Amino acid sequence: NLDCEDTVFYLNPPNFGHTASSNAYTSASCSNDTTIYGCTNIDYLEYDSLATDDNGSCVTLATYGCTDSLAFNYDANADRMLLTSPCTYNLILYDDGGDSWGACWLGVQQGDSLWQFKIAGNGIYSDTFALELNSYDNVYAYYFEIATPQQNTQQLDIQTIQNSFKLENYYGTILHEGNNPWPGPNENKLRNYKGALDIYCALPYCGDECIPVIDGCMDIVAYNYDSLANTNDTCYYNPGCTNVGYLEYYTQGFVADIDDGSCHIVAEFGCMDSTAFNYDPLANVSVGCIPTVMGCMQPLAFNYNAQANTPDTCIAVVYGCMSSIAINYDSIANTDDGSCIGVNY
Repeated sequence: NLDCEDTVFYLNPPNFGHTASSNAYTSASCSNDTTIYGCTNIDYLEYDSLATDDNGSCVTLATYGCTDSLAFNYDANADRMLLTSPCTYNLILYDDGGDSWGACWLGVQQGDSLWQFKIAGNGIYSDTFALELNSYDNVYAYYFEIATPQQNTQQLDIQTIQNSFKLENYYGTILHEGNNPWPGPNENKLRNYKGALDIYCALPYCGDECIPVIDGCMDIVAYNYDSLANTNDTCYYNPGCTNVGYLEYYTQGFVADIDDGSCHIVAEFGCMDSTAFNYDPLANVSVGCIPTVMGCMQPLAFNYNAQANTPDTCIAVVYGCMSSIAINYDSIANTDDGSCIGVNY
């Protein structure tokens, strides 16, 4: 309670290893309290974080859900982000002088939970404590600057300059106070709690309950089935070699729909028929065989074959009369030259 002269902390010594005194501490001075009326229930849309007195204005219950439109579990009806809660925060106390915090201590409050911490023992420069904090309530920290019987005001001030604290988790640091008090004794040192202006406040964050979209094949019998996927993507069922530059593409016996890394031997294209005209002994993928056609390939020869691609015997042209009933018949001729003379009896 932050009302004037009310007790702020009163705890039995908690089992943290290093604790502060459990004596009550009251504020030394305060301004006149201001009552702010409004909805004080965070579960309602009308909630006012500044309200100190509930006036019955809480009417509409908030709907919690994932409000990220890109998330898998986006809820268009939600008006408040559903946060992960609670989670562990590390409260780290530092003592740059290593001479203990003396009688000084740090109070932490969230909701109805109260904790108190200090570094107890010389030679300890930092100490870490685990706190379970929720994501929906502010956490408040109070530094109590209390002198030991042996300390004067100047010694107490120097001790405070050496003290600092940090509150952090996986998502980052929400409070880091008193960490840079120099160049002067009043520069950024921890503020001794005397009123509302001396309270350190932050809202913890533990992440949210939005589930990212994970594209993947959701058919368990598919080659590329993804057990983590929540949004169906292309599935493949016939893995194999898909690269036309490799021998396996032609010899696997089917058309693969996804490459499985089985392409190993580079394809050598050529005619693999040893009887063909263009036979290639290095080829492993047969294409474009041309049949062997034997024949005379000399255009001036009598038996020239324009279709031939492999040379054969050529016969020379012999002109003469090729009519056996002609008087000048030439039995050696293979090309008639029109010189035949008919027989006149």
